[in-house]
Amino acid sequence: MIQTIPYKWCVKNMLITRQEVVMQVDQTKWEMKFNIFGARGSGGISTGWKKFVQDNNLREGDVCVFEPANSETKPLHLNVYIFRGEETERTNNVDPVYTISE
Repeated sequence: MIQTIPYKWCVKNMLITRQEVVMQVDQTKWEMKFNIFGARGSGGISTGWKKFVQDNNLREGDVCVFEPANSETKPLHLNVYIFRGEETERTNNVDPVYTISE
């Protein structure tokens, strides 16, 4: 299971090489591996993504917003905000997606 990330977002946030990434929800952190797929025009989180999904009980329709905490430190830390699909549809009438916008 790989979470793909648009290439422009990767470049903007200094994810241009294979590296470790730390994602954080509230006070809980997950260490992951990031890979860049230049030929496909995207990057992706591979190692660690499945555990993140399971630990946060993510379901189809949920939305994750990824915010770089500090791009100057390694590994890159991403604060993650989770919006549950049912809540999003009910309050904003927004189509839920699993992508990271530029």
